[in-house]
Amino acid sequence: MPKLPVILCIPGLGGHASAFGLSPRFLPEYELRFIELTNREKAFRDALEIIDEKGKMPLLCNSYGVQMGLKLIEARPGKITHLVLIEPFFAQFSWWRGPALAVNKVLLWLCRVTDAIGLRRRHFTYQPDYVALARYPIYVQPLFDMWWQNLTDYFDKIEDILTFRLPAKVEARTLILLSPYGFTRDKAVRAKIREVFYPADVVELADGTHNVTTILKEPAVRAIHAWLQKGSS
Repeated sequence: MPKLPVILCIPGLGGHASAFGLSPRFLPEYELRFIELTNREKAFRDALEIIDEKGKMPLLCNSYGVQMGLKLIEARPGKITHLVLIEPFFAQFSWWRGPALAVNKVLLWLCRVTDAIGLRRRHFTYQPDYVALARYPIYVQPLFDMWWQNLTDYFDKIEDILTFRLPAKVEARTLILLSPYGFTRDKAVRAKIREVFYPADVVELADGTHNVTTILKEPAVRAIHAWLQKGSS
């Protein structure tokens, strides 16, 4: 049996593969490889290893995972054939970014102090299922995120979110999936994002919140599948 082409899937802040709500039956023409995005430096190395091993491939990036996707494009130019952005979020367009960054720096410093004195949490038995957890409001999700990963890693990722800046232009064939109740609702912000990824294809789903692949699984995955098939034909 011939080997299937790989899609590399990079989750958001929760860092867990279940955030996509995907199984092989949704994209049967591809092998899905998932990155666990807790410690972001390790996750980046893991992603580079897969790209170096498998060659050219699409990236499927959810929310915060988009930032890593863009860094992978920069690190391995020419290796990313398609870029799928599911509900991308960029804090640079948010007025509260500055105050949030100040608070997060304090929290991250406290976490590093507790790590240094030997209080780092090292054993994690809880494994989240973000499809099942999608029934809870989105503002509850950080509680589950922090339950299964180290707080230092979590707040380090938040600092990365708050300090990240989009490049002027991204040269990759791109699909952007947006939901009407997601984090990026402002039309002006959406227009700025489209300028960076122009000429991107944009699919605006009829319903759903930020976690569109767990809550609106079928419409979201159908849109991704159709776009990838069109691009490979």
